[in-house]
Amino acid sequence: MISKNKNIFFMFIMASLIFYFPIINNGIYYRDDLHRNLTGYYGWDVLGRPLANYFSRIITSSGDFLIDIFPLNIIYSCVFLSISCLLIKTNILDKYEIKNSSIISLIFILNPFFIQNMMYRFDSIQMSFAILLSICSYTYKNKNLPLYVLFSIIFGVLSLSLYQPCYNIFLAMMSIDILCMALSKKSTKETFINIYKKSLIFIVSYLLYLIIIKYIFLISNSRGDLIEFDLDSIIILSKTFNDVLDLIFLIFIDDGSKIFFIILFSLSFICYSFILYKYKNRIGLLFLIFISIVIFFISLLGPAILLKNPPIMARTIVTFPVLLMLISIPILSTNNLKYSIFIIIIPLLSMSYYISNAVSSQRDYESSFFDMINYDILNKIGSDYDKVIITGKPSYSRATSLIINNHKIVDMFVTPAFGFQASFMLTQKGVMRVEPAYGKDKIYNEFINKIKNDGVKPISCNNEYSIYYNDKIVAIKLGKC
Repeated sequence: MISKNKNIFFMFIMASLIFYFPIINNGIYYRDDLHRNLTGYYGWDVLGRPLANYFSRIITSSGDFLIDIFPLNIIYSCVFLSISCLLIKTNILDKYEIKNSSIISLIFILNPFFIQNMMYRFDSIQMSFAILLSICSYTYKNKNLPLYVLFSIIFGVLSLSLYQPCYNIFLAMMSIDILCMALSKKSTKETFINIYKKSLIFIVSYLLYLIIIKYIFLISNSRGDLIEFDLDSIIILSKTFNDVLDLIFLIFIDDGSKIFFIILFSLSFICYSFILYKYKNRIGLLFLIFISIVIFFISLLGPAILLKNPPIMARTIVTFPVLLMLISIPILSTNNLKYSIFIIIIPLLSMSYYISNAVSSQRDYESSFFDMINYDILNKIGSDYDKVIITGKPSYSRATSLIINNHKIVDMFVTPAFGFQASFMLTQKGVMRVEPAYGKDKIYNEFINKIKNDGVKPISCNNEYSIYYNDKIVAIKLGKC
């Protein structure tokens, strides 16, 4: 497949590297990375991702402790995403003779939400490979029906075992498949036979994964509790769905990108209207377009929408670029309009760069006063302490605040160093005996308030932090003194 499409594959690789270059350039440790970098802890099995442990051990050449191979992880991820694009092009779009299929497939790379996935140094390889496996599950072909079903399900279970949200790509591919079938005037019967087969594979893969996780790996995760099916569940499902839509609308209503998407939606409306005008069975086409859109929206969270606490975060919205593909197919498959791809590329490429810069600026800002904290402890306390605790939340840097004020979507990517992140950042700076601050903010705040009421004064106090010392405990409060 790759040998026949070398130039196209190279284009996908270059597009991936350009889109995710800021992550390589900034090179920060993001959230859980701080923990794994210091401890070498795998720990994905307890989250229902047992294959992630084994896959990371192999691809990073790690042993008992996980090793950081940055930026090779980003390069691997870009390769996996590029192969995914090639599979979409050759096995879905080309199958229906959709024009400019390479340009349409390229959109799959441009997922602003997946930027958060790529920021995780230790998770990004698994997540991108999970996407590839999900697409393999959908596009796998074999004239032998038992083998076709078997390998499609195996790919699906493997994808779920790496990162569950990525298997939703399977549903998103179905939405593209249905739209392409409709536009290529395939029979409705053939369309629904395909939906039926693919739906069975998706359901069986999920059920088999759940059985394996529960009865073989003996993993029980409180995050997997389902909502109770009663009248209240309708309200819960509606709220969950609205929360997901709110995230997506942040992309389209962004002040800097709004005009691009207004043009894109306008062009799409005109092209779809023209197709409907020429189409004989308009009701049938409208129905299939409607089915395609419904399946896409289901793919945003997939079965996770049934959870009591569904993971509504940027890193779980992996199917977003498929929406742009559905919107763009009638536009980009017209030769005279193929360069309108830049209407999508320009705002999303900018998004990648200012999101990464905001995160990097915040981390540089925090790093500067964490160095000051280390200096104050060394010079005013020395090593005469039993443990260090840290609570509070730092403010945004001025550069980060400026970006967030102009682009609201950035706020979901920037995570100021508080809680466990702050404790591991301190350890990175060389501070000894820092207690990992997992869920201990309330306890730490109560301790600081108590010693303040007892008359203990801070040994250091400024706009960024205050340091207290009492009973051989160093207590740090982030924020204005």
